[in-house]
Amino acid sequence: TEQRDFGLGPPTSLLHHGHSGEQEVEWVEAQDEDGLASRRVFFERLKQRYALAASVDSLVLDYRRELLRFLPPPTEATVDAIRTARKGAWRIGIVTNGSALQEIKITSSELADLADGWCISGIVGCRKPDPDIFRLAAELCGSQLHGAWMVGDGVRSDIAGALAAGIDSIWISRGRSWDE
Repeated sequence: TEQRDFGLGPPTSLLHHGHSGEQEVEWVEAQDEDGLASRRVFFERLKQRYALAASVDSLVLDYRRELLRFLPPPTEATVDAIRTARKGAWRIGIVTNGSALQEIKITSSELADLADGWCISGIVGCRKPDPDIFRLAAELCGSQLHGAWMVGDGVRSDIAGALAAGIDSIWISRGRSWDE
């Protein structure tokens, strides 16, 4: 069975708990809700299904402690696209929902060097799809929303937020069908 990282530490973590197989991989991926499930809810589900002895709090803490070891840098194609946009006088901003941990992810994954600024919901007090987070991000990048584009993979956060902010958007499907 292919081993994958589920945010539980090393990719073999589930095997250590006596579980394997594609059905288990699919179940865990479904519980993650494409990264949108709160980590607390995600680990409550895993704790219950796999009868884990560790507390949910310790699982979340371990996840946060270990996460940075598993963050890949942006792909070459992504880096090239961002650099090309910046050469064309575009400002690049990152708008993300989440806690201050997102800032550590941005800097650890080398995205900080590619962006003019970033706006993290848990720090600024509003979250996508609220148009205020997009306005604030534009300000932090030394720009404005007029003529801006939102490129994102979240229909309800990224695309709905762009619509609410009055800007154009590009949806990255990541193999999913548009059913909104």
